[in-house]
Amino acid sequence: MSELKLSKELIEDIQQRLVENDAEASDPVTFAQYLAAIMGYRVSDITAPSDRLRDLLEQLCEFSVQVFDQEIQKKQAPPLMPGQEAFGIWRPNNG
Repeated sequence: MSELKLSKELIEDIQQRLVENDAEASDPVTFAQYLAAIMGYRVSDITAPSDRLRDLLEQLCEFSVQVFDQEIQKKQAPPLMPGQEAFGIWRPNNG
């Protein structure tokens, strides 16, 4: 699995595309609802037994919580000096 290239600009571009479809998507909660619905919709398109898909969806939800926690910590922590950045790669648990 490749490293995710998440950026503020990418998120804003996605939100703008949704706003073009539904002006209510400019609201952060409505935007998040769209993203959650899209995640469920796309996972349901994967060819696999439904119990494995549900497990994948749960893993993705846990990943969302990890990203949330990381972003909250970034906002509360002092800025890093150059060269101190870190990154991670999420891999699904194929159990």
